[in-house]
Amino acid sequence: MSGGHWNYLSSKLDERAIESHEVWRLLSTIEHELDWGICGDTCVGCAKIRVAEAMECFFDYNCRDATRAIALMNDRKQNRCLKCEERDRQRK
Repeated sequence: MSGGHWNYLSSKLDERAIESHEVWRLLSTIEHELDWGICGDTCVGCAKIRVAEAMECFFDYNCRDATRAIALMNDRKQNRCLKCEERDRQRK
């Protein structure tokens, strides 16, 4: 896979997350998700939906733990755009 539009910036953010707050873990995953969508490795519409859902989850849990929010972003079966949902329905 490509380094994406931001050239693996998520890896640099991950390194900071080890010594920093949960916000850095979430920010790293958000950057990764959006970067893949922008450069075409995944669907940018789906990436935007997953990022919004993850941020809402993170804020719902008072920004103390990014684990649930990150899991939402990594779940490719959920939080998809209408175009991708329709394409999957047609495949079945």
